[in-house]
Formats: sequence, structure tokens, C-alpha cells
Amino acid sequence: MNQILSDPDDDTKGFFDPNTQENLTYLQLVERCVTDPITGLSLLVIAKKGEVYFFVDEATKLILKATTTTKAGAKYQSTTVSLWDLLYSKYITEEKRRELVQQYKSGSITIEHFLKIILTIITTEVQSFHGIRKDVTASELLESQIINEDLYNNLTAGNVTVTETLSIYEAKSKGLLTPGTTLVLLEAQAATGFVIDPVKNKKLSVEEAVSQRVVGSEWKNKLLSAERAVTGYKDPYTGNTISLFQALKKDLIVKDHGIRLLEAQIATGGIIDPVHSHRVPVQVAYTRGYFDEEMNQILSDPDDDTKGFFDPNTQENLTYLQLVERCVTDPITGLSLLVIAKKGEVYFFVDEATKLILKATTTTKAGGKYQSTTVSLWDLLYSKYITEEKGESLCNSTSLDQSQSNAS
Repeated sequence: MNQILSDPDDDTKGFFDPNTQENLTYLQLVERCVTDPITGLSLLVIAKKGEVYFFVDEATKLILKATTTTKAGAKYQSTTVSLWDLLYSKYITEEKRRELVQQYKSGSITIEHFLKIILTIITTEVQSFHGIRKDVTASELLESQIINEDLYNNLTAGNVTVTETLSIYEAKSKGLLTPGTTLVLLEAQAATGFVIDPVKNKKLSVEEAVSQRVVGSEWKNKLLSAERAVTGYKDPYTGNTISLFQALKKDLIVKDHGIRLLEAQIATGGIIDPVHSHRVPVQVAYTRGYFDEEMNQILSDPDDDTKGFFDPNTQENLTYLQLVERCVTDPITGLSLLVIAKKGEVYFFVDEATKLILKATTTTKAGGKYQSTTVSLWDLLYSKYITEEKGESLCNSTSLDQSQSNAS
């Protein structure tokens, strides 16, 4: 009986495809079904008169089953799997499956090219973006409407790759940042509360960052010193805990260094009160002696002496706020990430002149969460409603219009 069922002839093909009028085995009929994405049931497609009926013929199926690979990855990691199984895996949509089979049968692609396309799709599907507790795939981001269909299609086609997220120290190790720039950025993080691990989305104390190798131990003492901007400095005369600004006024820290750390605190939410361990608005900081009008004036109208941070892409000296505004927001973690453009890549940022115009242009007609409020074009541009790609496109158009206007 096994022999009869293993090599069926017309006498044992007891099932019927109503679309092609063929006698088939039950397995052959099931393989012509499509899987319902909700229930997982196998459904037989009944094509109406005049409609194109798609199925994989026996000869093609045998070739697809005979073509194998060990490079599929994902759940097929380190196993031999057939092109047939990959084609009918969860990674390939019904439309893509039909398209590829038709291209192969028409001679548009070879079986080798067929396999390469399938492997590319699967690799893209399982490429991970760092989530809050675990990695997520491109398809999951599409379903959650975090990325749009155009970006997803570009990822699937291999036109766009998942960019690598690095900690500041890793960027230095890979030669993307100089040691000096790296130290300044890490000190700013330590002085504003935590050293950030953007890969695991963790906020760490300096001790934790060193023990978890987010930063090198060679910088531990310097970063602990910067962290005192959060925990407070000890007044050598009274023994009291004093703030960063108070330590600066008492010459307990170098002026340029102190101003840089203070500016980073203000840019990230407010001056830190080390006694009560929270941030306070500028006006409250005045009353507690953590800030004064003279320092506010210095930071409000910065010159090159107080621009203590560096854009590695443009070689410009910037304030911390200016540098943060050139970052992109990670859609999963919400962290601000500085883009490091490789040689030959286009680096996008909004120049100061354009930014001032965008901030000065306001409206009360925005709607959404801005209903009945006055909001700047800058805030709208960087709201959740505008994609990164659209923002770049609009800013580039604005810059072009300005240059043409100046030329005329």
C-alpha cells in the first residue's frame, strides 16, 4: 500500500482540481491551497471564469524541492532547507510567491537567482531593530505603523539596510569619533543623569556603565567627576553638598568644563538640584543659588568659547542643544541618536538660519494634539506626524528656495 501511495497513477488520484479539471492526490490538492493568515487553515482557491488561476506545476515543484541551501538563517539557521519550503514559509507573501514562480517559469530568472531573492527577503524580514525588551523585525514595525510601506519595501529589496546603533564608546572604538569628542559626549551624559546604552536601551550610572563595558575603565575617574554634577560637589569649607553652578563659582572645577556640563543639563530638561535629586526650572534655580543671570546670558547667547561640543560630520563647534537637534529619534526607544555619516554619504541637518525661520513661523491651524494652540513650524516638522524622509525633503526644498531668492 505504501508503494501504491508513493507512486500514484490516475487510478489512485482520487481528488479533483475544479480549476484545471485535473485528478490529483490529496497532498497535491493541499499544496495548491493558500493559507489563511488569520486561522492558518488551507483554503482552496476557486477561480471565477476569466480569472488567472495560479498554482505550481509538478515539474517546477520538483525542481524547487531539489534546490536546497544552508544559508537561510532565521528559524532555518544551520539547517538544510529546500527552496520549496522557503517559498511557502511565513516570510514570503502570497503575491511575492506568485510573482517569483511566474518569473521562473517564464525564464526571466534562473533557479539560482530565485534562491538568492528568497534569501534576501528572509534576511530582511529577520533583521532586528532594537526594541525596549527584545528585538523586533521590519515586518513587525510595518504592522505597528512605525515604518511606512515604502521603507519596508526598500528594506525587503535590499535598497536600504538596518543602520547600526552604537554606543558613544563603540563609535570611538570603530574610529567614527575621536577620543576627545567621545569623552566630551560621555561627560555630558554623566552630568545629565546617566550614561546611555542605546543598544540595550539602558540608563546607567558611571559605575554600572564601566562594569557592563559600555565605557572603558580608562575614563572611569573622569566620568565619575562629571557625574558629580548630578550627585553634588562637597564644599571644602563647609562640608555641604553644592550644585555644579556653585562649584563653578567657587572655582572647584575648570570654568569651560563646568559651563559645558551646565549647558548640557539645561538642554536636556533643566538644572539638576543635587540635594533633592531632581531637575528644577531656571527661575527656581535662581532662588536656590544654582544659577544666575550672568550665566544665563552666557548660555543664551553662546560664542565659540562656550560652544563646547563638536559635530564630527561638519567639524563645527556647537552647543549641546544644537548637537541634540541634529540627532534623529530612534522610533523604538525614543533616544536621540547622532548620525555619523560615512565618507561619501550625504549628511542631513537643518542649518541655524533655516532653523530660526522655522521656529519664527507659527500657526494656530495645525489641529491634532496642537488644536487651538500656537505652534511653530519647527515643532510641527519634528512632530510624530512628519516622517524623517519627508522632513529632509521639505527642509532641502526650503534651503533651495532661500538660495534662489538670495541669488535673485
